[in-house]
Amino acid sequence: SWAGLLLGFAILLLPFALGFVGGGDVKVLAAVGAWLGPVGVVVAFLAAQIVSLAVTLFICARSGRLTALLGNSTLMVTKLAMVRDVGVDHVVESGHEVKQLRTVGRRLPYAVSICLGVIVAMLLPIA
Repeated sequence: SWAGLLLGFAILLLPFALGFVGGGDVKVLAAVGAWLGPVGVVVAFLAAQIVSLAVTLFICARSGRLTALLGNSTLMVTKLAMVRDVGVDHVVESGHEVKQLRTVGRRLPYAVSICLGVIVAMLLPIA
C-alpha cells in the first residue's frame, strides 16, 4: 500500500538524516511498508528494534562494553531531546562523535533486524 510505503520511509528518515542508519535500510523499510501496510510496517519496525537491542546488548556484554553503550546512548538521547536548543547540526555532529566511540566495535547490519521484524509481523495476527 502507498500508506505503508510512505510510513516505512518516514520512520527511518530522521535516523538516516542523522547518520544512524544507511539509505538501504530506509528503502528496505519502505518496501516492507508497501508489502505489509501501515500496521504491518510499524509491527515489523518495533520487532526489529527489539531484535537490535537484544543483539547489541549481547555483543556489548560479551566484549565488556556495556558502560560505553550506556554512555553513548545517553549522549544520543540527550542531544535528540535538546535539538531545538542546540540545533540539528550539533545533533548530527554528536552522532558522528558517537560513531567514533563505537560501542560494538563494528557496525551492525540493521537490515537483518528488519528481516526478523518482518517475520514477526507476518506471524502475528494483525489487522
